[in-house]
Amino acid sequence: MSFVSPTPADFYNVFAAIQNQRKSPEDIQLTMKFLEQLFLQYLPEKAHILDLCCGTGCFLKELENKGYKTTGIDVIEALLNYARENAPNSQLILEDARSFELPPTFDGVFSQMSLNQILTVKELTSVFHNVYNALLENGLFVFNVFVEESYPYEKRIGEHTEIKDEYVRATIASTHPEERVVEYRTSLFRLIDGEWQRSNYIICNKHFTIAEIQSALKNVGFTEISYYDYEKELTPSKERQPGVAFSCRKPLIR
Repeated sequence: MSFVSPTPADFYNVFAAIQNQRKSPEDIQLTMKFLEQLFLQYLPEKAHILDLCCGTGCFLKELENKGYKTTGIDVIEALLNYARENAPNSQLILEDARSFELPPTFDGVFSQMSLNQILTVKELTSVFHNVYNALLENGLFVFNVFVEESYPYEKRIGEHTEIKDEYVRATIASTHPEERVVEYRTSLFRLIDGEWQRSNYIICNKHFTIAEIQSALKNVGFTEISYYDYEKELTPSKERQPGVAFSCRKPLIR
């Protein structure tokens, strides 16, 4: 056996395949409980919903089955290819959350544990500005993230190995304390046609403070800004996850 280093396109195809497998039915239903609690019950019937950073479309599929009109945005085309299979009735858009431009269209926008990959307050504000512009008046924006108060970046330090029949992934997490950024250096091994293919990649996550997020939301015009401890207030004790969920609205123009 030999090691083969994939091209960037091949890597994203492998990454997307793994992401498509990682979400268990239990994980999906846990997120749907969160959406029912903070999001769906406050939207009109047959609302048009945007999943920001939709990945492989597993939540779009659930929303389609509930009768909602759905759109997804992601920056990785390989992920959207799976989303087309998983959520065939959704409109899917290849765009970056930091730069997409859509007219006021959506009754609600949500993002599931994706915005920690935005690394500066300026870029996070750009994301919020784009969401604000895409919402109808009184539209609802809900998202959950890791924040410094509930899950300090230091807790992410360490090593982690994931071993599956299809792949092996080894990750070392280190931190940049001044920026509150966690850097994940990962080696991914996948056995294909008798050869182990290896990809090395780095993903960084930023842990914003609650005050930074509130300020960015307020600066672009959102109102009714609330946040909830995801671990203590929103999930059953046996399914607790660290993080904070935010909810806010685009106001009515009087």
